[in-house]
Amino acid sequence: MEEKDLQKSLHHIHDSAVLLGARVVFAFLAVELLYYVFIYFLFFTEIGLSIQYQRSYIILGSSLLKFILQTYYVVYVVLAWVKNNFYITEDKLVHCKGILTVDEEIYDITSLRSVKSHQSLIGRIFNYGNVIVEVSASGGYHKDILLRGIVNPKKYERILNEYLEKNKKR
Repeated sequence: MEEKDLQKSLHHIHDSAVLLGARVVFAFLAVELLYYVFIYFLFFTEIGLSIQYQRSYIILGSSLLKFILQTYYVVYVVLAWVKNNFYITEDKLVHCKGILTVDEEIYDITSLRSVKSHQSLIGRIFNYGNVIVEVSASGGYHKDILLRGIVNPKKYERILNEYLEKNKKR
Protein backbone atom coordinates (compact mmCIF):
# COMPACT_ATOMS: atom_id res chain seq x y z
CA MET A 1 0.00 0.00 0.00
CA GLU A 2 1.40 3.39 -0.95
CA GLU A 3 2.34 5.87 1.78
CA LYS A 4 -0.18 8.38 0.43
CA ASP A 5 -2.92 5.73 0.73
CA LEU A 6 -1.98 5.13 4.34
CA GLN A 7 -2.09 8.85 4.99
CA LYS A 8 -5.61 8.89 3.58
CA SER A 9 -6.61 6.00 5.83
CA LEU A 10 -9.47 6.74 8.12
CA HIS A 11 -8.20 4.86 11.15
CA HIS A 12 -4.81 3.73 12.36
CA ILE A 13 -5.12 0.94 14.92
CA HIS A 14 -2.19 0.24 17.19
CA ASP A 15 -1.47 -2.09 20.09
CA SER A 16 -2.00 -0.77 23.61
CA ALA A 17 0.85 1.13 25.23
CA VAL A 18 -0.34 -0.27 28.58
CA LEU A 19 0.37 -3.79 27.32
CA LEU A 20 3.76 -2.67 26.03
CA GLY A 21 4.62 -1.25 29.45
CA ALA A 22 3.42 -4.42 31.19
CA ARG A 23 5.56 -6.59 28.91
CA VAL A 24 8.64 -4.43 29.54
CA VAL A 25 8.11 -4.53 33.32
CA PHE A 26 7.58 -8.30 33.14
CA ALA A 27 10.86 -8.66 31.24
CA PHE A 28 12.77 -6.81 33.92
CA LEU A 29 11.09 -8.64 36.78
CA ALA A 30 11.58 -12.09 35.27
CA VAL A 31 15.28 -11.55 34.62
CA GLU A 32 15.78 -9.94 38.06
CA LEU A 33 14.09 -12.89 39.75
CA LEU A 34 16.34 -15.37 37.94
CA TYR A 35 19.37 -13.28 38.83
CA TYR A 36 18.47 -13.22 42.54
CA VAL A 37 17.93 -16.98 42.56
CA PHE A 38 21.38 -17.36 41.01
CA ILE A 39 22.94 -15.02 43.60
CA TYR A 40 21.23 -16.95 46.41
CA PHE A 41 22.67 -20.17 44.96
CA LEU A 42 26.10 -18.52 44.76
CA PHE A 43 26.16 -17.36 48.40
CA PHE A 44 24.09 -19.87 50.35
CA THR A 45 24.84 -23.32 48.96
CA GLU A 46 27.84 -25.57 49.37
CA ILE A 47 28.83 -25.22 45.73
CA GLY A 48 28.70 -21.44 46.03
CA LEU A 49 30.80 -21.47 49.19
CA SER A 50 33.40 -23.72 47.58
CA ILE A 51 34.07 -21.16 44.84
CA GLN A 52 34.26 -18.11 47.09
CA TYR A 53 37.46 -16.81 45.45
CA GLN A 54 35.92 -16.77 41.98
CA ARG A 55 32.63 -15.34 43.21
CA SER A 56 33.35 -11.71 42.26
CA TYR A 57 34.13 -12.70 38.66
CA ILE A 58 30.98 -14.80 38.48
CA ILE A 59 28.89 -11.92 39.84
CA LEU A 60 30.43 -9.51 37.33
CA GLY A 61 29.78 -11.90 34.42
CA SER A 62 26.25 -12.70 35.53
CA SER A 63 25.45 -8.98 35.94
CA LEU A 64 26.60 -8.39 32.38
CA LEU A 65 24.51 -11.33 31.17
CA LYS A 66 21.50 -9.97 33.08
CA PHE A 67 21.91 -6.58 31.38
CA ILE A 68 22.18 -8.19 27.94
CA LEU A 69 19.09 -10.36 28.50
CA GLN A 70 17.00 -7.44 29.74
CA THR A 71 18.09 -5.20 26.89
CA TYR A 72 17.45 -7.89 24.28
CA TYR A 73 13.99 -8.68 25.60
CA VAL A 74 12.98 -5.00 25.87
CA VAL A 75 14.17 -4.29 22.32
CA TYR A 76 12.34 -7.39 21.09
CA VAL A 77 9.08 -6.38 22.81
CA VAL A 78 9.25 -2.77 21.60
CA LEU A 79 10.02 -3.79 18.01
CA ALA A 80 7.17 -6.31 18.04
CA TRP A 81 4.89 -3.49 19.24
CA VAL A 82 6.11 -1.00 16.64
CA LYS A 83 6.00 -3.36 13.67
CA ASN A 84 2.36 -4.44 14.04
CA ASN A 85 -0.16 -1.92 12.63
CA PHE A 86 -3.66 -2.05 11.21
CA TYR A 87 -5.27 0.58 9.02
CA ILE A 88 -8.91 0.89 8.05
CA THR A 89 -9.77 2.81 4.93
CA GLU A 90 -13.19 3.15 3.35
CA ASP A 91 -12.68 0.00 1.30
CA LYS A 92 -9.81 -1.95 2.91
CA LEU A 93 -8.47 -3.38 6.13
CA VAL A 94 -4.67 -3.36 5.95
CA HIS A 95 -2.32 -5.24 8.29
CA CYS A 96 1.31 -4.04 8.09
CA LYS A 97 4.02 -6.12 9.78
CA GLY A 98 7.73 -5.43 9.90
CA ILE A 99 10.24 -2.62 10.16
CA LEU A 100 13.04 -3.20 7.66
CA THR A 101 10.91 -5.33 5.38
CA VAL A 102 7.20 -4.64 5.53
CA ASP A 103 4.67 -7.37 4.83
CA GLU A 104 1.12 -6.28 4.13
CA GLU A 105 -2.10 -8.21 4.16
CA ILE A 106 -4.93 -6.30 2.51
CA TYR A 107 -8.54 -7.36 2.99
CA ASP A 108 -11.41 -5.87 1.05
CA ILE A 109 -14.08 -4.45 3.36
CA THR A 110 -16.71 -6.22 1.25
CA SER A 111 -15.26 -9.58 2.30
CA LEU A 112 -15.93 -8.94 6.01
CA ARG A 113 -18.51 -11.35 7.43
CA SER A 114 -18.52 -10.61 11.16
CA VAL A 115 -16.75 -8.48 13.72
CA LYS A 116 -16.62 -9.04 17.46
CA SER A 117 -14.53 -7.77 20.33
CA HIS A 118 -13.36 -9.16 23.64
CA GLN A 119 -12.07 -7.32 26.72
CA SER A 120 -10.93 -8.85 29.98
CA LEU A 121 -11.54 -7.07 33.28
CA ILE A 122 -8.06 -5.53 33.15
CA GLY A 123 -8.68 -4.66 29.49
CA ARG A 124 -11.85 -2.79 30.41
CA ILE A 125 -10.00 -0.88 33.12
CA PHE A 126 -7.15 0.13 30.79
CA ASN A 127 -9.31 0.25 27.62
CA TYR A 128 -7.64 -2.42 25.51
CA GLY A 129 -8.73 -5.75 24.08
CA ASN A 130 -9.03 -7.91 20.98
CA VAL A 131 -11.14 -7.55 17.86
CA ILE A 132 -11.82 -10.66 15.79
CA VAL A 133 -12.71 -10.03 12.15
CA GLU A 134 -14.05 -12.91 10.08
CA VAL A 135 -13.21 -12.58 6.40
CA SER A 136 -14.44 -14.88 3.67
CA ALA A 137 -14.67 -14.81 -0.10
CA SER A 138 -15.81 -16.97 -2.96
CA GLY A 139 -14.00 -20.24 -3.50
CA GLY A 140 -14.18 -21.24 0.16
CA TYR A 141 -11.63 -18.71 1.42
CA HIS A 142 -12.07 -18.08 5.15
CA LYS A 143 -9.82 -16.38 7.68
CA ASP A 144 -10.16 -14.92 11.16
CA ILE A 145 -8.04 -11.81 11.66
CA LEU A 146 -7.10 -11.08 15.26
CA LEU A 147 -6.36 -7.49 16.20
CA ARG A 148 -4.74 -8.35 19.52
CA GLY A 149 -4.33 -5.95 22.44
CA ILE A 150 -5.52 -2.83 20.63
CA VAL A 151 -6.61 0.41 22.25
CA ASN A 152 -10.38 0.97 22.35
CA PRO A 153 -11.55 -2.28 20.74
CA LYS A 154 -15.26 -1.42 21.05
CA LYS A 155 -14.70 1.66 18.88
CA TYR A 156 -13.09 -0.37 16.10
CA GLU A 157 -15.70 -3.11 16.40
CA ARG A 158 -18.37 -0.43 15.88
CA ILE A 159 -16.52 1.15 12.94
CA LEU A 160 -16.00 -2.19 11.19
CA ASN A 161 -19.60 -3.22 11.83
CA GLU A 162 -20.75 0.07 10.27
CA TYR A 163 -18.72 -0.76 7.14
CA LEU A 164 -20.16 -4.27 7.21
CA GLU A 165 -23.73 -2.93 7.35
CA LYS A 166 -23.00 -0.35 4.65
CA ASN A 167 -21.70 -3.07 2.33
CA LYS A 168 -24.70 -5.33 2.99
CA LYS A 169 -27.02 -2.54 1.78
CA ARG A 170 -25.17 -2.26 -1.54
